[in-house]
Amino acid sequence: MLQSLKIKNYAIINSTEIEFGYGLNIVTGETGAGKSILLGALGLILGERSDSKSIKPGADKLIVEGSFNSSDTFINALLIENDLDVSNQLILRREINANGKSRAFVNDTPVGLQLLKEIGVQLIDIVSQHQTLQLYDQRIQFQLLDAYAGNLLLVQDYQQHFNQFKLHEKNLHTLKEKIAQAIQEESYLRYLIEEIEELRLLPNEEEQLESEITKLANAEQIQQMCSQGTDLIENGEYNVVDQLNKIVSTIQYASKGIDSLSQLANRIQSNIVDLKDISAELTAVGMDIVPNPQELELKEHRLGNILNLLKKHRVSNSIDLMEQLDAKKEALQAIDALNSQVAELELTLLKSKESCIQLANQLNSSRKTHLPQFEKEIEQLLAELSIPHAQFKIELTALESQQLSVFGLNKINYFFSANKGTTLAPINQVASGGEMSRLMLSLKALVAEKIALPSIVFDEIDTGISGEAALKVGVVMKKLAKQQQIIAITHLPQIAGKADNHYLVKKDQSAESVQTSIELLNKDQRVVEIARMISGENAGETILKAANELINNQ
Repeated sequence: MLQSLKIKNYAIINSTEIEFGYGLNIVTGETGAGKSILLGALGLILGERSDSKSIKPGADKLIVEGSFNSSDTFINALLIENDLDVSNQLILRREINANGKSRAFVNDTPVGLQLLKEIGVQLIDIVSQHQTLQLYDQRIQFQLLDAYAGNLLLVQDYQQHFNQFKLHEKNLHTLKEKIAQAIQEESYLRYLIEEIEELRLLPNEEEQLESEITKLANAEQIQQMCSQGTDLIENGEYNVVDQLNKIVSTIQYASKGIDSLSQLANRIQSNIVDLKDISAELTAVGMDIVPNPQELELKEHRLGNILNLLKKHRVSNSIDLMEQLDAKKEALQAIDALNSQVAELELTLLKSKESCIQLANQLNSSRKTHLPQFEKEIEQLLAELSIPHAQFKIELTALESQQLSVFGLNKINYFFSANKGTTLAPINQVASGGEMSRLMLSLKALVAEKIALPSIVFDEIDTGISGEAALKVGVVMKKLAKQQQIIAITHLPQIAGKADNHYLVKKDQSAESVQTSIELLNKDQRVVEIARMISGENAGETILKAANELINNQ
């Protein structure tokens, strides 16, 4: 229940605090006095979008704060889930700076606007002339029927399963798109794999080929250099070995009795042995390297193929290319794995759909069971609201091929007729504004018995009706207010007379400024205000008496 509403620097309100009571709270005032400001302020603490233009000119900040008495388990669960304090008193506050920045608070803790909305929708239900248009919406029509039938937990369960089903459906669609794209790439992948595998690459093969090509390209020159080397070492007329042998002989002749010379001779002989080994190896190298133009051409061709492939795949060596080969093989394996994933997901989707259909059938059964009584009670309420020949029917139509929607396996339509002998038609085709208002009131009154909200706000929902019908609307509101708090903004004296608490919105205008205030009226003040609503200012004794009768006749 809304206990109090504090408003500061909102439009033409400086500062005001309104304390609301249980039962029927009526708000009246002249046109333009600022009744809509009250609704706008409520909207802010319920999470509606803010506008810095709403701030009173010259003020730095707009503040709206609502205090609620609530022990709702769902709200408490939301508070706990978001690490907020839980208590029987819940305070929602909204602050809007002149620069447009908005802040929201729950029990003095900053929160996001979405959480404020989630909490607010559990605290207050605002019904307006504009909202009657929502009756054309299937979502609203289903909500009302399911609330009456006591299906709210079943609907919640179904929608959770339906959301999971749609997620599986989306994942399957995404996977199939991925496979379709992969199939287009598969042939190219196989071509690249075959192209690389045909080469039968060895690690760093291009380096080895470059070395072999260098040898083959310079074979004759290498042979000539090897032959010259062996000649210089030991085969030529003045070869190094012969010269060193002469040096050894000379040193040995002179080394008698001189050990150091003998050691030098031995060292030279050791070098002679090494040089002969070198000469033998040069001979072997020269014999091993044989000019072979055909082999050179083959190796140059293979190296060219390898280098072209490295360039094509943007890698620097054969090792990286072989890693790419492995990656492409893994990509092919992944495509094969996708097909098995599709089979698994299709099975999951089928099971998910079966669960949804089972719950949807339960919903459909419950709806059909409660439909006749729901229709009957709405017609009875409409009769009480001066539409004695009203007919109200709900049509549930099965969707094709067990197609699932967020509402189940059916679509819904409300049919209405206000006059005797007229054909039922969809409500958007036959109901007038006043009839729609009374239909909405009847639906809210009936559903409220099933799922009572802490507070309902009726914003001039009585527009378009008068006389006896207005009186009966007041009676229904009064009856509804025995179950929960009702706040009604009205211009009809018949409804204002039913108030448990009557608030007057006044606009005070001076030469300097215009200000709006809201005050709770006592009985005498109520009589004057209701008399004004009946005939305008300066009402006579007869009108005052009529106003007094409206108050007393409850």
